[in-house]
Amino acid sequence: MSTWRILVIGVTISVSIAMFAANQADATSESRSRISLSNLTFSAVALDGTYVISSSGSVRNNLCTSTGSRLCLVEARVGGQTLWRGRVGRFAFTKTFTTSNRLVGRPILLVPITCLKYWSRWDCEEFSSQAVVLGAIQNVRKTWAVSIRKPTTTVIASQRTRVSFSARVSWQGKFLQVGSAWCPTLNLQTRTLPKGNWQSIRILDSDCRRHTIDFIPQKSASLRILVNGNASAPVSLSVVATNGRAQFSSVRMAPRSVLAGGDATISGQMRLGFDDGKYRAIGGQSILVQVFGSSGWNTIGRTQTRSDGTFRYTVSPNAPSSYRVANGTTTSATVYLSVVPRTPVRLSVAWPSIVYIWDSLVVKADVIDNAGKFWSGSVRLILQYRASRYDGWRNLDYDDSTGSHTAVMVAAYQGDGYYRVYSPDYGFSSEMSYA
Repeated sequence: MSTWRILVIGVTISVSIAMFAANQADATSESRSRISLSNLTFSAVALDGTYVISSSGSVRNNLCTSTGSRLCLVEARVGGQTLWRGRVGRFAFTKTFTTSNRLVGRPILLVPITCLKYWSRWDCEEFSSQAVVLGAIQNVRKTWAVSIRKPTTTVIASQRTRVSFSARVSWQGKFLQVGSAWCPTLNLQTRTLPKGNWQSIRILDSDCRRHTIDFIPQKSASLRILVNGNASAPVSLSVVATNGRAQFSSVRMAPRSVLAGGDATISGQMRLGFDDGKYRAIGGQSILVQVFGSSGWNTIGRTQTRSDGTFRYTVSPNAPSSYRVANGTTTSATVYLSVVPRTPVRLSVAWPSIVYIWDSLVVKADVIDNAGKFWSGSVRLILQYRASRYDGWRNLDYDDSTGSHTAVMVAAYQGDGYYRVYSPDYGFSSEMSYA
């Protein structure tokens, strides 16, 4: 009988000690802060009965670690309304809503939540006593920050130009991310200088971001944006008209000699003349490319200038010709392009009779015309190799052959396989096999 009493007393003491330790652990946990924040940004405003709340940062639950059966969550709420819920870590949310409840001055709480999974069901517990305050909602009035930016380049009369502008809600010197319902109607206005009347040229709905529109000015003018009776500071737009003249400079052909059907590029720069006597580089101007033939100058293509006035155009002639470019009645100086005919030729290759594995492969080659003479033009020759007839060709070395120079190509011996000499202009030699 005494033995059973000792066992019962021992069990009782063990249970009491375990419960005491658990209570002490809970007390220690409650004394620690469950939520910690870093890199926090926060904005909560009420404007005309609409609330816009946004926040971002990093949140950590010091007493919870997510596993396969546990989720560590946080929930942002105000006045019993959930704004956002997500896992601990980096977060960002923006909530726009309307409500009949007065929330100005109410705090935005971030409440920790721990969810445990039992079989296929999640059981979640909130720790409202450990919630942290992100901030409070403040009432603001709309203050429109209006700006307009004119083009940075010279504006030509009767040509399309681009203007960018913005109207955004400003509060305490900062722009607010607001809903489209708050965004105003924008009125872009212009008046001719020096003292014309303001006239609307475009009215559009804003999304509280920067806008860009195109319009065609006729005369020098001022521009401004009108928002709910508030006007931006005007900017002056200088509009000048061209006088129909142009200047070409640095017009050249490169290369100056090509094989028949090869490519050459004519390039240069053009500046337009204006009524103020200045010549300016303007992008988007039409350039005609012309070639001289039996019936005189003929247009063979068109291109446009870049913003710095430069242009390029590629030709592929079969005969030598003179070229020029034109804009309106203005033409450039003439440039000449020499074209070398593709005379039928063949490749003469001197292959070594035997090659040892530790030696280099030295191959000499010339280009011979049908009369058996060395071809006087410069021809690029390339030594190639492939291991089998199922493999692709690989370049080993190259050299140029001329009438006075034999191409010499040197490469490490690649072993058994096939070798050939290739000319991009005149084709291939016969293949040589070493085994």
